[in-house]
Amino acid sequence: MSNTVPVSLSQTQIATLEKSYTLKQRLEILRFLEGSPEIVSTLLEAPVSIQHYFPTEKLFLDIRVDPEVANYQEIVLVILTSLDPQEALKRQRHLDQDWWRGISGQVWDHLCVLLEYSDVV
Repeated sequence: MSNTVPVSLSQTQIATLEKSYTLKQRLEILRFLEGSPEIVSTLLEAPVSIQHYFPTEKLFLDIRVDPEVANYQEIVLVILTSLDPQEALKRQRHLDQDWWRGISGQVWDHLCVLLEYSDVV
């Protein structure tokens, strides 16, 4: 497996993604994104919408493979929060209504947004 970064993503896009998110499987994520310009655009725009509801939370990107579906991968955008679970879910519902509903079906098929709770309260 090569350690080179995919060339179809600009260095500016990569730098912006790395500024906004912690990439858990960097090379795999970048390889996936090189053929997914709509997902790249969504990920570049997402932090502004997310930070409206989760202003101090850290954001992570990971990649998930479904072993039951051949060649299926999706990007998982994790919002790491220490908010009370009810408050976090309320904010996530608002985020879904204001932002996620406007995302194209093509992006929906390969991007999942999850809340993850940190141990720090």
